[in-house]
Amino acid sequence: MSSSPASCYSGMLPGVIAGLYAPEQALVPLAPLCAAAGFDLIVAKVKSVSSRRKEVEVEVEDDGGAGSTTRMLRLGYETLSLNVGSTASGNFEVGTSKRSIAAKPAHSLLERLQPLFDACEAASAAAPSSPAASSSSSSSSSPPAAALPSVVVVGGGAAGVEIAAAVAARLQRAAAAKKEKEPSPPLVSLVTGPRGLLPEESRSAAALVSRELRRAGVRVVPGGRVVSTPASVFGKEEEEEGKGGGTGARGAVAVEVAVDCDCGGGGGGASPSSSFSPPLLLPADFVLWCTGSAPHRWQRDSTDLELDEGGFIRVDPSLRCRSRPLPSPPPPSSSDPSALPPSVFAAGDCAGVSLFDPPSPPPPAFSTPPKSGVYAVRAGEQVLLPNLLAAVGEGADGGGDPPPPARWDASREGRPALSLLSLGNGRAVALWPWRWVPAVAGEGVWLLKDFIDRRWVRAAGR
Repeated sequence: MSSSPASCYSGMLPGVIAGLYAPEQALVPLAPLCAAAGFDLIVAKVKSVSSRRKEVEVEVEDDGGAGSTTRMLRLGYETLSLNVGSTASGNFEVGTSKRSIAAKPAHSLLERLQPLFDACEAASAAAPSSPAASSSSSSSSSPPAAALPSVVVVGGGAAGVEIAAAVAARLQRAAAAKKEKEPSPPLVSLVTGPRGLLPEESRSAAALVSRELRRAGVRVVPGGRVVSTPASVFGKEEEEEGKGGGTGARGAVAVEVAVDCDCGGGGGGASPSSSFSPPLLLPADFVLWCTGSAPHRWQRDSTDLELDEGGFIRVDPSLRCRSRPLPSPPPPSSSDPSALPPSVFAAGDCAGVSLFDPPSPPPPAFSTPPKSGVYAVRAGEQVLLPNLLAAVGEGADGGGDPPPPARWDASREGRPALSLLSLGNGRAVALWPWRWVPAVAGEGVWLLKDFIDRRWVRAAGR
């Protein structure tokens, strides 16, 4: 079961946003893969999971002649594996407007970005702005009709870097089609957060990426944190658009910036004692949130599976889930096998690996896989697959001692992963897993990334 009929390869998403790829080039249709493996494909969204009833409630969208409708289904199971990803984290109006866009889940990001794409196309199709029009529009609070939109990207990690650069490339292509000069100041601002740009990388790597972003047309706001967003402005604008009005008023994102932040784009952030300048107002027609991972709402509200401190599904090193204790009768002890559904697993961003009954101290080999696609694939191949097969085999044979489960530990992390960040302009940055190896950027790095991504999609679609 999947919420989309195709799996979107996130490595190529920035290229699609920038206009370097067609959307279908980054998609792997699931129906042929399921048919080849003998599976049925159900396109639906998970709404609740009950491990005690062994039931999953899903929402299915039916395409009818008069429009689409939704209906709820309850599906029973004997073995369940959850790999539903995550949503974007944030304390403000993430996803409350079609102009406040969360980067996650990735499979539907292009759909959520369609209003931005439409705005770029409208701007590129419009006639070039005349000096008279520019002077008249400067006296008004509204932007000129079919103006290129301003975008604020929130989040200084790899996703924020790639999406900000991709959006800047798309805007520059729209400006070129409109026969306008490159916008100054840049129309894309990247708010990195208090930890700065790429905090997990070396300062020299972060400084290189900061220079490349400026070259790509992105304004980097280091050390900033968003304190308000224009949800009311966005709402009024969408209401006017629904009535057939114009583009409405342009919003702004208020950002607090630490005075002593690392303006060179290094990994360090502001210290707790840093003073803050008055809020910096960034023009924003769209706000894109690349702020890390958060659990789906149903994980918090509609499941009896045990969750970790962050709200993610708690699994042991074999990726097996545990039910929450019942309030009455008294909860079973942690050693009670009834608390551990033997055929419920979770992996990827939706899960958090921990020890249910941790020794003190934890064993040296214990580790939690990072929330990254690379490690999700490794956990799936090395731990989830053999344990799923063992669980299905137990149900089919009806007895016998099961083999010892595969478990995630530090030895399964494998070699460190190379990070290739697309800049949307035919260039990319290579961030090596060893901090002492300097990062490099250029067209050759982009050609390498393009080759790797295309090869992966071709292999996945076979």
